[in-house]
Amino acid sequence: MYEAIAYFLLFNAIRDLRGDYTEHRSMMIHVSRFTDVQNRIAEAVNEWLVQVKSDVQN
Repeated sequence: MYEAIAYFLLFNAIRDLRGDYTEHRSMMIHVSRFTDVQNRIAEAVNEWLVQVKSDVQN
């Protein structure tokens, strides 16, 4: 899952560099129909994204 998110971020960065700002971009992560599982996954993804942002800034 993290690899898929990393590719999504990479492709969006490439689109930004090409000046493609008009198209909507989103990524759906569907791992379970249970909201408690979805909430745990969302928390893990958000923590990972915070780390990625920190790594990119440094």
